[in-house]
Amino acid sequence: MLDNMKRVCYIKPDVREQFGASAGDLEFWLDAEVGRQLFREKAGREIRVIDIAGQRFFLKRSGIESIVRSLPMVFFGLRPCSGALRELRMLRCLQESGFDVMEPVAWGEKSAGLTKHRGFLLVRNVDGVEAKEYLKTASLEERHLLLEKTGELTGRLHAAGFFQAIRLKDLIWSENRLVQIDRETLHPWKTRFSRKRCIDALERGIRRTFREEHQLTLWDTRHFFKQYVRCISPRWNITPSALFRRVLVPVIKKHQKWLRIRQTGFSSNGNEDRISFRHECSN
Repeated sequence: MLDNMKRVCYIKPDVREQFGASAGDLEFWLDAEVGRQLFREKAGREIRVIDIAGQRFFLKRSGIESIVRSLPMVFFGLRPCSGALRELRMLRCLQESGFDVMEPVAWGEKSAGLTKHRGFLLVRNVDGVEAKEYLKTASLEERHLLLEKTGELTGRLHAAGFFQAIRLKDLIWSENRLVQIDRETLHPWKTRFSRKRCIDALERGIRRTFREEHQLTLWDTRHFFKQYVRCISPRWNITPSALFRRVLVPVIKKHQKWLRIRQTGFSSNGNEDRISFRHECSN
């Protein structure tokens, strides 16, 4: 369906009624000052929150993108499209594979020249709390459950061929399950399984978690790796301790270097500050 689109604006019938006459207007979704702005980049990428008829929606607009960002799709024989429609494709692919994701309720795009596109994606709010916020106030038992669920989800994703980095801020904790949001990507499809892709994706996710200054303990990571290994076992026979050494130790070293460069402006060969993990389990 998406491969044949040139100019499209679709909205689900139940949502169309709430937005009235503007619902079918592509320009409204691309340009109108609707709702409240949460985020905007110079290139035009924008996120707005809309509260209407007792419901909350998030409007994600992708700025004008050149064909360069769509080259992976061209390489695989797919029509170039906006970032919004790439995210829609990714959400559908994840949902078809049995994963919980935010619900798209409207989307569209138009060409801005032969090789550039603008698009939008409207998604329904997911009831729950962002995993990164939940982690801040969770008890020891609750945080370990969250990390176990995150490891389980990551292992299932990798086993299924999805290797986009998973960050706590991309997950909603809802009724003891994790729902994925913000699945923007240049590669909205499954990829052939490999151990290297697993390691690379784990390193990216954990490194970004560190850089966003989330406080993780050794026991947090052990709970994560334990469930990850259980879910990845049909594709990869590895122990939690082996994965800990192959992934976490290199990430810590890279993060220490990143911290040093950010603090001093240059790299040095001096003694490095160590990332300190809190041993909450011993309290």
